[in-house]
Amino acid sequence: MSTPIPVGDIQHSPTNPRGRMDEATLAELTASVRLYGVLSPVLVRPSPRPSKASPTPVRKYELVYGHRRFEAARRAGLAEIPADVRELTDEQALEIQIVENKDREDIHPLDEASAFVRLHEQFRHSADDIAARVGKPVQYVRDRMRLLSLVPRAHAHFLAGEILLGHAMVLSRLKPADQERTIEHGLFEDEQLLIHPDEDADDDQGSLKPRTVRELQGWIDQHVKLDVTAPVIAELFPETHSALGQAESEAAKILPITHEYAVPPDAKDGSRVYTSKSWRRADGKLKSKTCEKSVLGIVMVGPGRGESFHVCIDKTCRVHFPEAVKAAAARAKHGSASKSASKAVLREQSAEAKRLRESKLRDLNRQAFSEAIPAITALLIKQLAKTDVKPSGKLADLIVKKVCGYAKPSAHVARGKDAKQFLRFLVFQAIDEEFDEWDAWQTFPKLAKSLGFKLEAAYPKPITELPPVAEEPKKAPKGGKTTRPAPDDDDAAEEGDF
Repeated sequence: MSTPIPVGDIQHSPTNPRGRMDEATLAELTASVRLYGVLSPVLVRPSPRPSKASPTPVRKYELVYGHRRFEAARRAGLAEIPADVRELTDEQALEIQIVENKDREDIHPLDEASAFVRLHEQFRHSADDIAARVGKPVQYVRDRMRLLSLVPRAHAHFLAGEILLGHAMVLSRLKPADQERTIEHGLFEDEQLLIHPDEDADDDQGSLKPRTVRELQGWIDQHVKLDVTAPVIAELFPETHSALGQAESEAAKILPITHEYAVPPDAKDGSRVYTSKSWRRADGKLKSKTCEKSVLGIVMVGPGRGESFHVCIDKTCRVHFPEAVKAAAARAKHGSASKSASKAVLREQSAEAKRLRESKLRDLNRQAFSEAIPAITALLIKQLAKTDVKPSGKLADLIVKKVCGYAKPSAHVARGKDAKQFLRFLVFQAIDEEFDEWDAWQTFPKLAKSLGFKLEAAYPKPITELPPVAEEPKKAPKGGKTTRPAPDDDDAAEEGDF
């Protein structure tokens, strides 16, 4: 049975999972409460006594759930609010709050995660216990609790609604340093807009959008080396986790591998990862053969990241490296090669070393240049602010080439003699290409309208009706001429008029 309690005698609960309220919906609820009052009672408990460490006076009751109704009643100026009063411990109050709020759409996953962690740390509940109490799968509880391992930047993006729960869960499985690198280089991508919706905006982030969760995971697989010591390895790759445990029990060697020909520079951490040329699958699956020299291999980066299977890297294995074995036998049989052959081998080795060095240099330079693009862009913008773009010269030729490609510029509009006339020339070239599009009859009127002119004087409205089909003349009978029916009186009169 609910009891009217003065609003001033109730205080908010410090363990309320609802960390924030939507002002728009709260305003609607306040208006409803002002008209009809609070129809459903809130739940309160007698306030715990203040401790010596915190002698601040407390109100008579602490709110357990119904925080939005209570806040709406307070804003509506109600003196009392219907409430159910129950004696509850801190643990019981927190459990009720979590259960009551678990299916509410406006509860942020980070607030829910904080409540789960509080149950775990303050009352020693395991993830299985929490899952049983709130009626959720154990994996759901673990995923929520792991969200609190997000670095501050990811935390801020998630709270601001700039990334989804899926993005946050993927990031939370990474080490802090890998989270930072992923946010910097892999989380967002350019929207590739032709014209920014606000050309005067100074915010560089305006043209960025988050990748899809699948694209983000693909970027991580390609650029972040797998951490086999992470606790999520058992959840994401249970077969690999089981194989790791078996390998440790047998004191077997674990081999880091990749299907790629080379490890991306940003995924290197100083330890070796065997590339596809260095190993052969040796577990009897996917048409592979087994051998006694195989060891457990785990894909650390690239396609199949997290998978595990036995591989062979022993170049003396006749099963997986027969060519290497034959080559070694041939060298042993013939002894030292001739001088010319030795020089050829040395040249080949030198050329291979040179190719490998150049490949690594290209990767390093490509990565370094990619990381420097934001700074280069800033310098370019600063330089362009004081650069006078003239219709002639190398810079003008470069701009025309970028706009026109391999096509010859249209001669309908000249380059002009100043920057303004040159800009008109470039705009015309860009628009002129639209005439070649297959759906230009649909797209060009809209483009013309955005430029401020109409096409009616030169181009009629789009055709919406098919023209009538003309009847074919009757064929003359064989051996005779086509006969024309005699005109009726009206036809004769009309012909007579001429």
